Amino acid sequence: MHVHFLESMDWSPRYGVTIAYPAGWSGSVTRRCGEAAIAAGKAERVTTPRRGADPEPGADPNATRDEASDGNP
Repeated sequence: MHVHFLESMDWSPRYGVTIAYPAGWSGSVTRRCGEAAIAAGKAERVTTPRRGADPEPGADPNATRDEASDGNP
């Protein structure tokens, strides 16, 4: 399930584990996480991107891996 977070959310799938999703982040999450976030009003479901589609609006599809990275290994 792909979602876009409208507000920051901490998801605890089990005791001792917490995953922090910042507001504005979009991506794939587990169905349990996505349904809980949507029910809480902290996320909205988005369509699953097609394979090969631009990962970000305005991204250069011809950029090499090094050009696309932020310089961190």
